[in-house]
Amino acid sequence: MLFQPWPSNRARYRSRSVMSTNSTPFRIFLAVLFFTLALLTFASVLKLRLGVDAQVRQCLPFTLYINHLTPPDQIKRGQLLGFVAHGEVGHGFDGKLMTKMVAAIPGDTITIKQDQLYVNGIKVDRPMDLIVKLHKKPGAFDRTEIVPPGHVFFIGTEPHSFDSRYWGFITFPEIVAQATPVPGFGPDQEKFVHETLGPLL
Repeated sequence: MLFQPWPSNRARYRSRSVMSTNSTPFRIFLAVLFFTLALLTFASVLKLRLGVDAQVRQCLPFTLYINHLTPPDQIKRGQLLGFVAHGEVGHGFDGKLMTKMVAAIPGDTITIKQDQLYVNGIKVDRPMDLIVKLHKKPGAFDRTEIVPPGHVFFIGTEPHSFDSRYWGFITFPEIVAQATPVPGFGPDQEKFVHETLGPLL
């Protein structure tokens, strides 16, 4: 009888390595890896990013967005758009991407009367609960303005939203993204927008 020499540790390791690359778990790992890389490449080409609103007090009732990092071709009331905040919002927000709803576009008339917003005479029934926190008196933000060319008036829909009612307009060049809420992470977007702006759409 002939005895075969016991394979060395290196040979046994090489044998296991070759076998492992053909195993089902390894193939699943490769498939997931390639899918992830393809997805990241696709998102990069289309300029898509996932956005999470983890604030305790949100300005909109959505927690997860897909942000398309290009400005819209046309700005309409009811759109959810992202803009990079600058000095007009407050220094604590400088450089941050903020997402709000378009409430008024150039040519629209904005009226805030007794802390209540009206757009073109139509009531937008969202409370201004931040007045107390900002140490302002009732009516401190009351005014009537026409949205100038190249500007947008944004609102949030939650009680503690810090938006254009407090700090004014955002210019077109500051708008850098279009936001789409991910289904299941907030109310139905279309229904929600209609409930908020109704006849203005």
